[in-house]
Amino acid sequence: MTPRTWLRRQYRRARRLAGRLAGRGVPSSDLPAANHLLIGTTSFAARVEAGEAVTAAALAAARECLAQDNLPAALRLGHELVGGRDTGQVGAAVIGLCRLHTSGPEQAWLRFAGITDPVVVAAAAPEYFEAGFVMDASAAEREARALPGLRNADRPTPSGVLKVARTAFSVGRDDCAGMLIADGLSGTFGPLTPYQAYEFDRLATWLPDGVRRRPPELPDADLRFGVIDYKQPDNSSRNVGDFIQTLASLGHLVRHANLTFVGEPELLAFVEDLRTSVKPERLITDTAAVVHLVEVQRDGNVYQTLPEPTWAVMFGWYLHPTFAGGYNLPFNPAIRPLFISFHLNKPEALTPEAVAYLRRYGPVGCRDWQTVALLAGAGIPAFFSGCITTTVDTVFARTGPDTRTATGYVDAREEVEGDDNIEQSVGDIRRDPLPTNLRLAHEWVSRYADDYREVVTSRLHSYLPARSVGCQVTFDPANRSDPRFGGLIDIDDAAYEAIRQGILSKLAAMVALLSSGANEADVYRRWHELCAPDVARAQEYLGSLTIAAEALPDVSEGLPRADRVVVIDAGRNQPAVARAVAGLERWAPGVPVVAVGAAATRLPARVHCVTDLPLVERGSAAQRHNLLVASVLDSLPEGTRVLTLPPDALVRGPLETLFETDLGGAVVAARADVRRNRRNVAVLLRRISSRQGPAWRDALTLIAEGHRRIGHGQAPFDPRVAVLDISALAGSDWGRLARPLIETYGASWVEAMNVLLAGASEPLSPQMVGNAALEDVEGTAAVVIGLSQSRLPAAMFTRA
Repeated sequence: MTPRTWLRRQYRRARRLAGRLAGRGVPSSDLPAANHLLIGTTSFAARVEAGEAVTAAALAAARECLAQDNLPAALRLGHELVGGRDTGQVGAAVIGLCRLHTSGPEQAWLRFAGITDPVVVAAAAPEYFEAGFVMDASAAEREARALPGLRNADRPTPSGVLKVARTAFSVGRDDCAGMLIADGLSGTFGPLTPYQAYEFDRLATWLPDGVRRRPPELPDADLRFGVIDYKQPDNSSRNVGDFIQTLASLGHLVRHANLTFVGEPELLAFVEDLRTSVKPERLITDTAAVVHLVEVQRDGNVYQTLPEPTWAVMFGWYLHPTFAGGYNLPFNPAIRPLFISFHLNKPEALTPEAVAYLRRYGPVGCRDWQTVALLAGAGIPAFFSGCITTTVDTVFARTGPDTRTATGYVDAREEVEGDDNIEQSVGDIRRDPLPTNLRLAHEWVSRYADDYREVVTSRLHSYLPARSVGCQVTFDPANRSDPRFGGLIDIDDAAYEAIRQGILSKLAAMVALLSSGANEADVYRRWHELCAPDVARAQEYLGSLTIAAEALPDVSEGLPRADRVVVIDAGRNQPAVARAVAGLERWAPGVPVVAVGAAATRLPARVHCVTDLPLVERGSAAQRHNLLVASVLDSLPEGTRVLTLPPDALVRGPLETLFETDLGGAVVAARADVRRNRRNVAVLLRRISSRQGPAWRDALTLIAEGHRRIGHGQAPFDPRVAVLDISALAGSDWGRLARPLIETYGASWVEAMNVLLAGASEPLSPQMVGNAALEDVEGTAAVVIGLSQSRLPAAMFTRA
């Protein structure tokens, strides 16, 4: 069957099914499972028959499929439309949506860039411009400026235009964003809902002439010091725990009795109230100075106009992105940061510029050991400081006897009834000014200090501040291996107190030094001196965390001894193995084939099937299979060059060039993993560690060992199609550590290879290997994978 014939047949089948469903009033979401792959085409056909325009119908159907994680149905619809006489550009837009969903802007733009019909661009606006402003901002801006000139019926919706404006803003196209905001507010793209009107207005406040960019008033002061807020153009915080951290940070200022504060009146009033409740034993009488309190946005400070220098303790959870524009690290150049209680949740935010920035202003005191390991792997001096909320008791002096008796449940995992069952995320605080939210945070901690003897919570910033003010706390998070918790979970009173005193002493010294008028060089010199012992202890501790080695099982019996071998990981897709083997029979005759996990039934006799592990009983079926693949690679004789293939591989050309790939001294040559959000081995390592559940100590050991190996910044490769030098693999730690990574930590063999080889591979060109699910396949590719994920027929990719 030719590709064209298949496309026509699928489309006719979908239209017949759509007609039957429409006659019965059955929505496409109720299709039986057998028609899962036709949902996109059926939904499209039904929409068209109901009078919807072809372009709008196709994109709506594709978005519906992707929202249901039904990539195959969306891809099939796209390819059907690409093959149509008048629907080629609509089909390209649908495939672009799929590429953005699975891979990212680069692959999506390869399709979007060829669209010349402005109506199609407008219909695909949110996705088209998300890719376009990243890949070709000038071309994207040209198309965006043309949107208001389209006919009313062809213009994008207000929600679509809002997304485009956000994306334009995030990449610095402020004029374009401002134009779209003005047109959106004027009704050019249709009537707005209250939410849309608010969001257009809110985004406008972050434009160069917006209120968020206006410089603060500058009263006379000896020192300008930042107070952290949580607003930004994208996602502002609604977590009271964030403001509890800021509350705790203010305690390190107000405990200095000789400081005079100036600044915004409402913030100043709160701070003056706060200093009346400082514990007497925490008060410090030292240098007198006037301190200007300046609001600094955690995620949005790069857009602020701040006085230079503005000193700030930079603590907390980092970092929300700003729409499609990435993470705002480094911070605003006016900020002089003192890093303590710092958690970097997004390893991909650690760009080369961010690494240089953190090295410049380090050492970095980290809230958790996972962040210490991440930064140390990137060559940034770092240490474990714990969390600043351990010190919030500074501003909760007790003036009478402790009469607390109640138990509070804060986002507790167990069901309770009554007023003491509390949620810490509060939706309506995002719009409130900082002083209002600080008062809310103070009220929140006051309940711990005044009402609750015991607290049961799944929230880190209920557990730590409640414990700070003397509550007995049961901390029961959903995942004890969450990377935020290393060093904070299951600690005794001595360890908790060490965290609190370490932060109190360091910040007391630094605030006193800043108040004395010390210059920047002296301040950071003193910071280095204070932190150096902790950095040394952190290095020693992380170095002590090692994964216990264990040899892989020997499965060498019966394995071929040849210069070249193909290894197929059959996985759960054994029916596809026969097709892969048939392709090898044609394009790699005489090369031995090892099929891991495949039964010998209906496979040629020359295929060596390995189906089980000797003397290995533990682990799930998936772990045993991954261990089997790892063992086969370890058991092949040195001197062998191996080509790995997944079971759905379509071999359609000579493999000689692949086998002869120059490895340049590396163990493996492979394609980069182009899946969305898979661009950094550190992210992969975080995912594996987070699966450890209650075994948080194992998770921390994995993080420490992993970051020592991978450093930072390496992109993962995809060894499912790869060329391996078995001699070089034998010289690595594969034989020693792959087994514990798979058996103990639940890594796949693909993940284990990335961790142990630090993501280091020579590249395989897309002209050799293509992935039908993630990218457009080059006509020269000898191997095509992704057919199982995309569920596209092999006929579409088979050469004549």
